[in-house]
Amino acid sequence: MTEVANRAVQQQFDFESLLSSIKNPSLSKLKSVEANSSTVPQTLVYEQPVNELVRTCLRLEYLFKQIDSHLDASNVDSAQTCLLAIIQVMQLLDRGDIKAKLIQEFKRQAGVLKQMAVNPQINEKALNSTIDEINHAVNLLYAVPGKLGQELRANDFINAVRTHANIPAGFCSFDVPHYHYWLQACPRTRRVQLAQWASCYAEVKKATSLMLKIVRDCGVTKLVKAHSGFYQQSFSGNAHVQLIQVCLPLKQSTLPEISAGRQRCTVRFIEPNFEGKNKTLKQDLTFQLTCCAL
Repeated sequence: MTEVANRAVQQQFDFESLLSSIKNPSLSKLKSVEANSSTVPQTLVYEQPVNELVRTCLRLEYLFKQIDSHLDASNVDSAQTCLLAIIQVMQLLDRGDIKAKLIQEFKRQAGVLKQMAVNPQINEKALNSTIDEINHAVNLLYAVPGKLGQELRANDFINAVRTHANIPAGFCSFDVPHYHYWLQACPRTRRVQLAQWASCYAEVKKATSLMLKIVRDCGVTKLVKAHSGFYQQSFSGNAHVQLIQVCLPLKQSTLPEISAGRQRCTVRFIEPNFEGKNKTLKQDLTFQLTCCAL
């Protein structure tokens, strides 16, 4: 055990603090603070998933944001970015039965939330609204026949593009002439087709958004100190931690390397160097740590 590790702050996550975090209908969470939409964020939130389902949901969220940003397909680059994001969603959903895992986790979350109803500090209306949203999402997933996005797997054009997606320069016109033709087609036609393909993932998009909203809204934020750039926190046995968030001022020029598991999380801070090797932070650093557990 190193001297730094010996000085790591050991803290037990208190499950009762989770109950007190759901007291009002807004269930607001810490986000990047912006003065307005045209300014640079003053803080950055770094997230680290603790389990595979949350990791998959975060990746899907990232891809759905890309799809939404480029769905207008106003130019060839936007059309290409949007289509590749749709294909990457398909690839993610091929890794195990995501639908069954989402349903199972939603049912577990609903059960935990129902147990919270006995706490007088809980806003009953907000709690019941969240449970209703969960039940609605589960019903939507049950209504999807087969795998999520199954209809796109039978699309020859999508499959042809997918085959070449991981090949360097695999989209040359001689590799996928169908794709080359599609990119040069009428922008309105591209927009209609992209919207149709993206709609195949409407249910999983809603489910992913709700899953992450519930997880983030159940976070408990604390100000903690990393000694010599290192912080460690242990979780109690009854804490079902699913996501770790570290919030730092953008001007601090420090990045966190987060490692998290069922029993503990560690955060090691580095000073980024875009021209060479990164440096480990040697100073003490106070930061916001959020443990999202339900």
